[in-house]
Amino acid sequence: MATLVAPRNHFPQEDAEALWKAVKGWGTDEKTIIKILGHRNASQRQQIRLVFQDIHLEDLVKRLESELSGDFERAVYRWTLEPSKRYAVLANVAIKNANKDYHVMVEIVCVLQPEELLI
Repeated sequence: MATLVAPRNHFPQEDAEALWKAVKGWGTDEKTIIKILGHRNASQRQQIRLVFQDIHLEDLVKRLESELSGDFERAVYRWTLEPSKRYAVLANVAIKNANKDYHVMVEIVCVLQPEELLI
């Protein structure tokens, strides 16, 4: 799951502050959340999460879960996880699904290297 264009001049402090402004107070600025998290790679999203925790003493994922709902919440939650944890969540949901969503499992296995499957 690659981000098409991740900015080279990435400043996690600025992103963490922008995300804080997007979720504090009444309502949530979903466009800002998408603008930031949708245009960062996995490493940059993890940096933002750590800086957010350091500055606001609150986990970014938990804050986003409390502010968002439905499919958008699930998508943002999964997008902010580390890739290995995201794959684990997707696999767990696919296995627990009553319809046994095995195409998700096949996709995960086909995308990852054998060493990555054992993490």
